[in-house]
Amino acid sequence: MTTFYHAFTKFLDDLGSVGWQNLGIAIGFHLLRLAFRCPAWRNILRAAYPKKRVPLVGVSGAYLAGVGINSILPARAGDALKLFLVKRQIVDSHYPTLGATLIPETLLDSVVAAIIVGWALAAGALPGLGVLPSLDT
Repeated sequence: MTTFYHAFTKFLDDLGSVGWQNLGIAIGFHLLRLAFRCPAWRNILRAAYPKKRVPLVGVSGAYLAGVGINSILPARAGDALKLFLVKRQIVDSHYPTLGATLIPETLLDSVVAAIIVGWALAAGALPGLGVLPSLDT
């Protein structure tokens, strides 16, 4: 319990040093990203089910719920929730087909992340393993 208390008080102390304007900008970009990703996933679903009705609101709700769960639980548990919720929105849909619609999104994320990490490594923006012993815990 003491470790939790120490971590919690440290969090509250450090909260005052947050650059609120930068945090607001970051949250704005995140919301903008979600505003583009929901219709993008809907378009992928419409390509997978061209003769079915794919509602934007239902797909967006499923997507946002999945993103929320992914930010709390490990192993992309939110993706399972996305599939469960969107299956209820698209009549006669199947889990294997719905699961395959997540692949283009995951591939895009992986490629972009690899490019960013590669750039950060090349620019020397990431610390080496030698700094681990000196980190304040």
